[in-house]
Amino acid sequence: PARELARKREVSLPLRSLLLVGAVALMLVVLVLWQLLAPSPPVERIRVAVVPFANQTEEDLEKVRLMLTHMLLLDLAASPNIQVFPYDRLLEITRGIESEGKDISSPEAIRAVADYSNARFVVVPAMHAIGNTVMVSAEFRDTQTGESVGSTRAERSRSGSAEDTLYSMLGELADGIQRQFKDLGRGEEYQSLPEGRRPSTASAAIQLNEGQNAFAQ
Repeated sequence: PARELARKREVSLPLRSLLLVGAVALMLVVLVLWQLLAPSPPVERIRVAVVPFANQTEEDLEKVRLMLTHMLLLDLAASPNIQVFPYDRLLEITRGIESEGKDISSPEAIRAVADYSNARFVVVPAMHAIGNTVMVSAEFRDTQTGESVGSTRAERSRSGSAEDTLYSMLGELADGIQRQFKDLGRGEEYQSLPEGRRPSTASAAIQLNEGQNAFAQ
């Protein structure tokens, strides 16, 4: 009986070892499959703040600055990759800057927007006019380092008033801004604002913006 019991133990030990190895291998396979098939955590949209347009032309376009900013934010609100700082909250900051007698596109304004918005990047747009050429541009600044990380622009020959020409380039400028942040965000394609989402003319956009500004007071 003792010999028979010893033989059974000798047979059962390799069997147990094989079963243990098999169980461990099965667990590893399940773990690998879970890692491969489990959905990836969602990528958050990049927080971006847009400061008011700086007027670098020699023309009186003061009423156009906030309108262009407002309409650009409407365009960018459709982006799957960035989350823009709301226009009404931007007004809260710029009014405080104006009350101190400073320009709403000054370095102080840019710092205030960066601090208050908690955005990762600040977009600094500007409008330019050189001869018959009108241009809109945007510089991208990292709020953590304060350094410029890129820029984009769009330009056209003046057609009609300066504000009409500037307004006609907003879609192109929004596309350039979106491309800058696509790889940092979800990487999804951006579709320009559908026609009809914002006013078709600069004068209508100015009226809409002035109404929004008055409502926000």
